[in-house]
Amino acid sequence: MRIWDITQIMEEGMEVYPGDPPFSRRMLSGDDVYISELTFGSHCGTHLDAPAHLILGGATTDHIPPQRFIMPARVLEVPAGEAVSLDRVNRCQLLPGEAVLFKSRTGEGRRRLAYLNLEIAEYLIKSGISLVGVENKSVEADDSPGLPVHMALLQAGVLILEGLDLRKVPPGLYKLVALPLLIKGGDAAPVRAILITGS
Repeated sequence: MRIWDITQIMEEGMEVYPGDPPFSRRMLSGDDVYISELTFGSHCGTHLDAPAHLILGGATTDHIPPQRFIMPARVLEVPAGEAVSLDRVNRCQLLPGEAVLFKSRTGEGRRRLAYLNLEIAEYLIKSGISLVGVENKSVEADDSPGLPVHMALLQAGVLILEGLDLRKVPPGLYKLVALPLLIKGGDAAPVRAILITGS
């Protein structure tokens, strides 16, 4: 069995989505113990977007059963800096219930990474995909008003995993484990995400 950790490390100075709270850590004094006070937004680092992120009355992170976060996954390598091509995805035999993780990282910085448009989102929904993952801080382009890709995916029950680090992962088939923190009423939550191959 081999495990790939595809989670960003959380640390001060890390890149977050523009306008989101930054990650900060403060050490508190104690008697013979070390305690950290952590501050960060729910969409910091590698995180899962729940339907409640955009949908009034949508499911929150604590109302999604844990089995939804463990599934077969397919890593697809796509060109960076542009929308994922429908032609590229069409070449694969996507299976209902699996996750599709788009790898496009060629360096640091979110503008170099791939994103989804509404056409590809609708194709993934029709294919029965359970979860979509990207290395970008957002699943869609920066200049996408109204977040239509988020809305389409979440309304269809497709979970969104953002901020992945797939640089060391070869394209192929894996088992994904991506359990978010159990936050009551959470619109999103940080995730420790791993990919597994072998028995």
